[in-house]
Amino acid sequence: MTLQSPQSDNRPFRRFVLFMLVLALLVVMTAYGWHQHTLQSLHIASEFLPHLPPRAIKYQRESRFIQLGDILWNLVGISSILTPFILKSFISITNRLSTIMRVRSVQSPALLEVVVMLLLIAMYLWIWSLPFSILTLLHERRYHFSTTSVSTFLRDAALGITSSTLVAPVFWAGFRLRTKFANNWWRIVWVGCIPLFLCVTVLQPVIIAPLFNGYHYLSKSPLKDRIVSLCRLSGIKNSDVMVEDTSRRTLRVNAYVTGIGPSARIVITDNALRLLPDDQLLAMIGHELGHYVHQDVLASGIIGCLGIGGYLWMLNFGLQRKQNCSEEAESLQNLGLIPAVQVSIAVFLLIQSPVDSCISRWHEWRADDYGLETTRLYVPTAKLMIGFAERDYIDPDPPPILQFWFGTHPTVLERIDHALSFDRPLQTKKYNR
Repeated sequence: MTLQSPQSDNRPFRRFVLFMLVLALLVVMTAYGWHQHTLQSLHIASEFLPHLPPRAIKYQRESRFIQLGDILWNLVGISSILTPFILKSFISITNRLSTIMRVRSVQSPALLEVVVMLLLIAMYLWIWSLPFSILTLLHERRYHFSTTSVSTFLRDAALGITSSTLVAPVFWAGFRLRTKFANNWWRIVWVGCIPLFLCVTVLQPVIIAPLFNGYHYLSKSPLKDRIVSLCRLSGIKNSDVMVEDTSRRTLRVNAYVTGIGPSARIVITDNALRLLPDDQLLAMIGHELGHYVHQDVLASGIIGCLGIGGYLWMLNFGLQRKQNCSEEAESLQNLGLIPAVQVSIAVFLLIQSPVDSCISRWHEWRADDYGLETTRLYVPTAKLMIGFAERDYIDPDPPPILQFWFGTHPTVLERIDHALSFDRPLQTKKYNR
């Protein structure tokens, strides 16, 4: 395969960096000075208001800067791969290895070439992200939340870098199909990605997740009997309730639903079992049962597949426009297209975050409704939310722009108010949110 050398014009990269700096300034000013004061529109008794110490408020402000800085830093990092020196170096390394292993392809990259390129990009991005990764780890340890050891940190990094090659067949197929079907390649890739995406969703809890955490079934206890009764009340006869050993990474409390079909299960963390009273655990399980019954994981998978289709359509439009107006049209066939696609994916995910967050908040509202209707644990649910703020330092009233863009859950204050004002018959099927 003939590989084109990138030209020296890096004006698009400079414009992108300037844009990111302006965006960073805007976001920091917003995160620091604009607050929505939800209490003005809610009616929560003082005994149910989270009482945050100055330490928690300081943690929340520092966390916002770190998280936003991490997003901007990583966007600049992935875009820096497009600079001539780095891109040319990666292509040269890939070219040499493919020559040694005799896997060179004439019209489009060979699968091994794509794997090597993805590994180089993943290792570069891991090194680039180290400053904020270490800063985040130190920040969490400073406030006694993180329990991640150095060995666990490095092991997770190795798994993350290795798993980045799982998309190599998709890139390889895209290259091949684009040489044969110039206008319809993206439709074929999209159709192929749908079963692949759903397959990963099915396998994630049984193959991928155990690589990072340990799991075991909830042991026999009165709590488990109450959970089983709650599942039966929801029409679930054979539900798997797993316990995750999250305490080796963090001391925070959590529970979630994962998988679809035969791999669907409810997961609660060992921290939740250790720190929460039974009524709050049941309230949490009731919420997760809402996700389980409404098949929110499957719904999210379907929405994700639609998002993949939309992205591929825009990618094809951009590539056709680039081909029609650029002297570098032939270079679009080489490995240099891979980091360009990854940059476009990162920007696409950031831009569509409000849509994704809005859908997620709707799922959470619906799961809250289901849990409250099923358990009738209104006060324990409110106290569970108070614990998230007072124990885990979750901001109960985040800045509106951050809640709009990145908020996957309703705010803590909104959920407290909702739990305390909830008054509907058991198993009502109407949802107003």
